[in-house]
Amino acid sequence: MDHNVQLCGVLQGVQFTVEDEFTTVKVVILKEALERHFGASGQPQDWIRAYEAHQAFIDEAALKVHRLQPIWPVVVLRGHEPQLQMPLSERFKVMRTAAVLSK
Repeated sequence: MDHNVQLCGVLQGVQFTVEDEFTTVKVVILKEALERHFGASGQPQDWIRAYEAHQAFIDEAALKVHRLQPIWPVVVLRGHEPQLQMPLSERFKVMRTAAVLSK
């Protein structure tokens, strides 16, 4: 499925879409969230790589936030949402991914 993944032209981050039943949800995950939680560097292409490496987790977090506030036209993941807090085992995977991305 095409999630229309691209750099956001308005905010520093990655924009994409997810499907929630019959609704297409527009989402932006900010670079700070990608850096803090998913090991991205400050480089824009690295934000996309971090999103793609953790797409299932990020998409699920976006859907959870959308379901809490379904009237918002765009879900913005800033990095402090509880839905982005990963279990410790997942954090180790992110640290390993960050090490690979930085090479």
